[in-house]
Amino acid sequence: LLVMSLFDRFTKKENKTFAPSSVLPTIIETLTQAGYKAQRDNDVRVVYDDDGLHCYFCYSERDPESLLVQVCFQREAFPAGSELLLHQVCAKVNASQKAGKAYIDEEGDLMLTVEALIPSGSPIDRLALHMAKALGATTAFFHLTYWDLTGDKTE
Repeated sequence: LLVMSLFDRFTKKENKTFAPSSVLPTIIETLTQAGYKAQRDNDVRVVYDDDGLHCYFCYSERDPESLLVQVCFQREAFPAGSELLLHQVCAKVNASQKAGKAYIDEEGDLMLTVEALIPSGSPIDRLALHMAKALGATTAFFHLTYWDLTGDKTE
């Protein structure tokens, strides 16, 4: 994603460029135009629906060069006693995915994330779409890996 941002910056494509105060509004507009239901959740977060999954873009002007998109699956979504299996699936996802990462947070919930650096002048609209697609691909890959290891196709 960083390479895409730098390539667009140096090839001077006609896109909306980086201004910290416009990042979240640009993401909302871009996701809405792409068919997602996106809205501002709070001062640092945009929530959008991706086929029933509530995904979040997180951005703070205090850290203006970092953008994160994530989806969280509550611990209860997986069978009791499957912590080791979830860690194994996360390790496989992290070894196979270039942009997306999977981990279990301190509360035991599964987090799937994509993070990107935003160099000044980056086209936020294209970056946001690429990140949303990368998160979707990471989510699909996580579930395929989980199903392969368990044979459980109900998740």
